[in-house]
Amino acid sequence: MHIFGNQTDVRIAVFAQGTAPTPAKLKKMFSCHAVKVYKGWGPYKYELDAIHSALAAKATLAGQTYQPTSYVEMAVMSAGASYTVFTVASQIESLIGTFRLDATLYQRLRMLTTVAARITWNLDLCDGFIRSVGTINNALTDAGVSDPIVQSFDPQAFLAQYGECGQAGFKAILELLAAEIPNLTWAADVPVYVPDPSDADADETQEQKAA
Repeated sequence: MHIFGNQTDVRIAVFAQGTAPTPAKLKKMFSCHAVKVYKGWGPYKYELDAIHSALAAKATLAGQTYQPTSYVEMAVMSAGASYTVFTVASQIESLIGTFRLDATLYQRLRMLTTVAARITWNLDLCDGFIRSVGTINNALTDAGVSDPIVQSFDPQAFLAQYGECGQAGFKAILELLAAEIPNLTWAADVPVYVPDPSDADADETQEQKAA
């Protein structure tokens, strides 16, 4: 994961496809000196996938549906970028999210996503095994052959004993992914309010008149 040479700590603003502002406007919005805009399926596809994995895990744990998409535009900036709710107000409807991603977090998200995929794949194999035993038994019966072990296999008993195998571990991986969202979130800076001296003079004048 590299940008602008060898930097491995970036800030990413994700926009709906076709709505990303020009680089010049983005530099003003996010107070940065350099920005690059990519399609979601471009060079930063895997970084986008890593972001999706954490958001999808949170949705799954909440019993919600999450539909990741690569049909977005990603404005990628160096770690020094910043913004406030006011600087992005004009793009609030097209701005999907803002994220921070460094090499360490990226690698962790990738690792957890890979583990989750391996568990899911093997759980599907377990379901396939149950169906396969029935298919084997039917094939042997058609050939007039019996296999005592196949014939004695009880899918319901198997599920009762092993049906939850791997589920707790899979949930734990999702929780680890979702737990990274605070580290992944690039929040807006809170603007510092500097009182206008003229306001204080006006208040003093009003008080004098009231007296």
